[in-house]
Amino acid sequence: MALAFGSFGDRVTTPEEIIPAIRRGIEQTKKGVPVLLEFVTSKETEVSRPGT
Repeated sequence: MALAFGSFGDRVTTPEEIIPAIRRGIEQTKKGVPVLLEFVTSKETEVSRPGT
C-alpha cells in the first residue's frame, strides 16, 4: 500500500529483519519519503466471523 502512494514500505517477518528495516526506514525518512514498516508478529489461523 505504501508503494502505491509513493512511499517506502517494508515488511518484517523475522526478528533478524527488525534493525535493518528500521535503518532502511530512517534513510528514506532523511530523504523526505514517508515510511510504512509492517511487523508480522504471528500468523492467525482462526478468524472471527459475524454470526458464527
